[in-house]
Amino acid sequence: MRRPIQIAWALAATLLLVAAARAADTSEEAGVEKTLKQSEVPAPVLDAVKKKYPKAKLKKFGEEQEEGKKIFEVELTSGKDEISIDVSPEGKILAEETRISPATLPAPIKAALQASRFKGWRINKAEKVIHDEKEETLAYEVVVQSRKEKKQEKFEVVLDRDGKITKEEAKKATDND
Repeated sequence: MRRPIQIAWALAATLLLVAAARAADTSEEAGVEKTLKQSEVPAPVLDAVKKKYPKAKLKKFGEEQEEGKKIFEVELTSGKDEISIDVSPEGKILAEETRISPATLPAPIKAALQASRFKGWRINKAEKVIHDEKEETLAYEVVVQSRKEKKQEKFEVVLDRDGKITKEEAKKATDND
């Protein structure tokens, strides 16, 4: 009588372990970030960031898979700026996101949001984004939240420098900005 119960428990434990392993694999593929210590970040990544921002204070480090490629993220402060930098393992700066006050968004960005379905929504977060260190790639990412009391909606909206919306991504209302 005891033997079948032990087998059932062993089988249940095995299934849980397999499910947990699959969930971990899926989260890495989906771009879920893994927190790292500075000592775990490859030297070319740190060198690239320190070269671009020599006086910055490095604060947080992460690693994620994006489109099947490993990307390292370094968060830093430079003066009053909070910056998040995506860097390839070889040390190529892929993206720089600088947090800005929503009040300082350029007029074309504010106008585009007011002319869109996000008119009247609260701006929770705004960032200026530059890809591959090319100023001409300047874009803005804003996290907007509806003001509805019953069904709160939250979106990350990406706009080009002229205010054209290039991407909208729904977020959970509980996601951190």
